[in-house]
Formats: sequence, C-alpha cells, structure tokens
Amino acid sequence: MPAIKTSIVEACIFRTRSQELEVLVLKRSKDRDIYPGIWQILTGRVEQDEISMQAIMREIKEETGLTPTSLWTAPQVLSFFDPITDRIILAPLFIAQVDPGDRVTLSHEHSEFAWVSPDKAKELVPWKGQHDAIDTTVAFLTGNRLQQELAKLSANSFSGKG
Repeated sequence: MPAIKTSIVEACIFRTRSQELEVLVLKRSKDRDIYPGIWQILTGRVEQDEISMQAIMREIKEETGLTPTSLWTAPQVLSFFDPITDRIILAPLFIAQVDPGDRVTLSHEHSEFAWVSPDKAKELVPWKGQHDAIDTTVAFLTGNRLQQELAKLSANSFSGKG
C-alpha cells in the first residue's frame, strides 16, 4: 500500500500563564535562504532514519532549547508548495506544551521569539496554514478531553514503538 512520507514537521508550542494561553512564535534570521525575517510557528526537517515524532522533539530542543511536558498529534496536516524543490509538502502538526517558567534559547535559525496570544500569533505569521494550525491548537485544547487523551504521545511514540 502506498504511503506518504513527509520531510517537514510543524509544532504549535504553547504555555499557560495566569490562565491565559500563549503561543510561541519565532522570527527567522535574516540570513536564511528561505523566507528571511518572517514570523512562524516551529517548522523543521525530518532527518534520514527519523520518524516525525522524533524529528519534532529534536527540532523543538534544537530551535528553542525547550522540552515539552506534553505532546499531541494534532487533527490537522499542513500543506504548502515549495517552489525551490518544486514539491507539495505535507507536514504533520504537533501541539507541544511547555512549562511557563522555561526559558527559550534560540538557535542560529531564528533571531527573535515572542510568547503571544493566539490572535496576535495569527497577526504575525503570514501563512494561512499556520493560522489554521493556531486555531486547531486552541480548539483542540479547549475541546474534547477524550480526543486529547487519544492524541497524546507517550515516550514509546518517540522511539517508533507502539
């Protein structure tokens, strides 16, 4: 049976402070080849012999220095056209919760970060797909608890085991 293998993963990283949901947005460094200086949610590449869940954990750590306390698969796949590779990209979306006191440490890929409300995040990021990802995150976190439990990833998920 055919399978779709993705090379990109995305995560909407959030924290809760004073009972308010805040989304982490990252500003791409001006020296980046693709989309320099734009704001985005976390986006990263899947390395060879990695599964998407491993890739997102590695990318979150590499790009932000954060370690999620909870991680879910979101009920959404982001899609976009990459003009450089002339491919349509399908990227699974993950939702990652971090502790409100954790400090962000940026990699060279980003020059700034901000913790903002979901509405402000959607003002900053230019892509409709990422707007939808933020909306999906809010709906997911305020919605059905059973869906949240079913979508929560365990430590075994990161190793590729059931």
